Amino acid sequence: MGLFNGLLRGVAAAGVMGLVAKLVNDHGGLEGMASTLKEKGLADAVHSWIGTGENQSVTPQQMHSALGSQKLEELAKESGMTTEQVASELSSTLPQVMDRLSPQGTLPRENPFAGGSSALKEI
Repeated sequence: MGLFNGLLRGVAAAGVMGLVAKLVNDHGGLEGMASTLKEKGLADAVHSWIGTGENQSVTPQQMHSALGSQKLEELAKESGMTTEQVASELSSTLPQVMDRLSPQGTLPRENPFAGGSSALKEI
């Protein structure tokens, strides 16, 4: 059972990272994603993810409000998850991704997800 559960977690993580990649690409890269989230009321959280200090958490409800029902429904349909699951996964994964891709406190200029899933190996 342990190996099987580990494999399932790995598949689920890859699926969530695929959602993150799609979301970031749909927003024109990390800077576009950050701008959207800032405009939708998550500026303090986004600054904490990009900065070098501790990351501020966001709730699935905050992520839902920032991204909107239509985007979450699109991602849910694509992933086979519910919109609630997508919001939950993104609220925990997106901060980590943005944090890891901005180790010096700035986002990379080029979109690391532009090449598709190859960027997932770096995170």
